[in-house]
Amino acid sequence: MDKKGMRVIGRYPVALVNAVVKGLRVELAQKGELATLEAGSHVDEQDVWQTHPEYYESIYDANSGTKLDAGLVAKGREAEMDFLQKDLGAWSYDKIENCVQETGKQPIPMTWVDINKGDDMRPNVRCRLCVQETRRRSPMDIVDTFSATPPYEALRLMVSMTMTPRNDEEANHVLPFVDITRAHPHCVMTRKLWIKIPSEDPRSNEECVCGLLERSMYGCRDADQNFEVFVRHVMVDNLGFVSGKWSACVFVHEKKQLTAYVYGDNFTVKGLRDEVEKFLVDLKEHMMAKKEGILGPNRSLGDVQDITCLNKIFRWFKDDSGEAIEIEADPRHVDIICAKMKLVKTSKAVVTPGVKLPEADLGKDLHGDEQTAFRSVVMRANYLAEGRPDIRYATKEAARLMSQPCELGIAMLKRLARYLAGVPRLVQRFERQRPPGFLIGYSDSDHAGCLRTRRSTSCAVIMYGKHMIKFLSATQKVEALSSAESEWYALVRTASVAIGVTNLSKDLGLKVDLRLAGRHSNVRDCSSARSRTSETHRGRNLVAPELVVEKIIALSREPGKDNVADLGTKHVDATTLSRIIDKLGYVKVDGRSSLALRASLSSLSLLELATQRATV
Repeated sequence: MDKKGMRVIGRYPVALVNAVVKGLRVELAQKGELATLEAGSHVDEQDVWQTHPEYYESIYDANSGTKLDAGLVAKGREAEMDFLQKDLGAWSYDKIENCVQETGKQPIPMTWVDINKGDDMRPNVRCRLCVQETRRRSPMDIVDTFSATPPYEALRLMVSMTMTPRNDEEANHVLPFVDITRAHPHCVMTRKLWIKIPSEDPRSNEECVCGLLERSMYGCRDADQNFEVFVRHVMVDNLGFVSGKWSACVFVHEKKQLTAYVYGDNFTVKGLRDEVEKFLVDLKEHMMAKKEGILGPNRSLGDVQDITCLNKIFRWFKDDSGEAIEIEADPRHVDIICAKMKLVKTSKAVVTPGVKLPEADLGKDLHGDEQTAFRSVVMRANYLAEGRPDIRYATKEAARLMSQPCELGIAMLKRLARYLAGVPRLVQRFERQRPPGFLIGYSDSDHAGCLRTRRSTSCAVIMYGKHMIKFLSATQKVEALSSAESEWYALVRTASVAIGVTNLSKDLGLKVDLRLAGRHSNVRDCSSARSRTSETHRGRNLVAPELVVEKIIALSREPGKDNVADLGTKHVDATTLSRIIDKLGYVKVDGRSSLALRASLSSLSLLELATQRATV
């Protein structure tokens, strides 16, 4: 009997009792039988907010900001937790005091990043648990966080090589696309990093307990670098590939005649069908690799004729006119740009993305949200222009107003949107061709074309036969004193880009010569232009003539009307635009691809006030 005269059956440690009570509380709360202000269980039905979380819980896409289906998010998060805890063992448990003692800071929090990688009609919700590691929370040298990414030109060049076979074997090459599932957690942690346990973890309610990462998680500052090192180890040490010298993200296996392009967790491989299948089997021994499909001409062997990768649509087609591979930019960017500029289906389209300005008046400045919205549309257009040379110059000119958004910029974007409304689809077509044996760089400039600064524009276009590999348009930093000088600067820039593409081709196992074509007919013209450059800029422009003299680069003259680089130096008329686009290998396509996703356009009206004011 105790002091109050009550019979004591047994005494238990306080810690055990607290643990039992806490565990019971968590279980009842998960079942919906215990609310915040209640002290015990009940037999009533669950409230609506417990049985239908979609009625009250708003979860938004981390990219687009659109509302996600709560049920799909719940399933995605549950699958992610099962993988991280049960399959992978992504973290172990430790005491918070150990974290504080070693780092002087509390464990790093975690957060969910939920993204719909599909669209409203075909949702594909991915949920990833991410570490919120920042420079303030975890100081690291920038060198320890860097990871390489391959240039898009390497992928273009690989597709071009597929359509430019050098022998009968290469004529049968196909392109498989592989996705690495949950890439970053493949890597073992190389340093100690403590985290706050997520609420989905059964031990999240325990006091003084945190997690110690065993695997590299999304959000870790060195996660990208860890995965890059892991990929290189697998490809080089385990599978026998050789990493590129110009770009460390391309790999070649000469014996098996395989070429690989690795962008993050996306692999694109070129090779014979049998060797490609063996590669996929070998890769799965080291990574959770998922074959998205093999792009090829033969459906009976399991090839697909269209596939998406890196938000681009790849299409292999064969008809009476021949065989080709097409690449199409993500059409959602066109939808969003047109929606943000308040265009509708009945809006009048134009035939060119821009026109030369009659004067240099910028108009009134934009302020607040208008500036943010303007910059957002410009950068989206700039990203789209990577796959659409027809709008490259127009987007470059709009981007020059990023530091000072104004009404002129709104007018530029309005014109660009009206052009995109009329030409929503422009695809690059890589037709089957014979090996040309060389890369050619086309150069051109528009002397003092800017009315505000009197600066010139350089354009460089790199072609491999009929296939465009690189299209560049940029404003020159200096004010050229003559058209010859501006042409010289453009030629030097073209030579620089062409040398880079040549080195990239060597990484992919393609050895070719290099030629330059511009308005200068010989080295003497180039030298005379160089002699008029200022002493400040002369030193950086010596490489091109030396390479020409040493016959490493062959120089030829290209008349202005035939020069495809003319497209990137100024606004051209509709006839010239169509002619150059055709020479670059691009075609206008009607309709919409079956793989094209739909953009969510429910909340795109940030530029409404700015566009209204600019048109008054």
